[in-house]
Amino acid sequence: MLTKLRNKLSGLIDLTAKPFLIINAEPSAITMLSLITALLALLAAIYLRNGYVVVLLILVSGYLDVIDGYVARKLGKVSKVGSFLDSTIDKLNEVLFTCSAIILGLNPLLMAIFLGTSLVVSYERAKAESLGMKVEGVGIMERAERILALSVIILMYELDMYVLATYLLIITIVLIIITLVHRLLAIVFMIRGLGS
Repeated sequence: MLTKLRNKLSGLIDLTAKPFLIINAEPSAITMLSLITALLALLAAIYLRNGYVVVLLILVSGYLDVIDGYVARKLGKVSKVGSFLDSTIDKLNEVLFTCSAIILGLNPLLMAIFLGTSLVVSYERAKAESLGMKVEGVGIMERAERILALSVIILMYELDMYVLATYLLIITIVLIIITLVHRLLAIVFMIRGLGS
């Protein structure tokens, strides 16, 4: 869903990414910066116990994840190593975001389900792409949507809206499961369409 919106906001992304383009930044360095920011979010959860700071760092990390691929394409630095690193760091970041949320007080079992289903959705895309199929944009809870949903949930929890935060987390999990099934079916149909 936000993937389609990203295409419409390409001008804004180009503007905010310009500093990285000017200094000819290495996309992999931006990817590692997103990991460092995710680690800082975890440390903020542990030592500051401040959901606002954690959410800010999660959003910055997510932004850097958008920028690294954009910069790679713009500077002609797309590579298999960079793609692999980006995909791997994405998963690590999701684990760190989840741990941060648990430390802040969100239900550990629900967060475990959130993380597990999120990782399966990401795996489906990675596996499909390894088979030569494109599933970006398939499903309503892609990575960007999950990050935004988690950020809102943490903010609600920080504002002492515990019940609403829990309900929203459950709804998010249901939507992730729907996305998981949607992608599963889409990929199976693609494979059958290819005659494999």
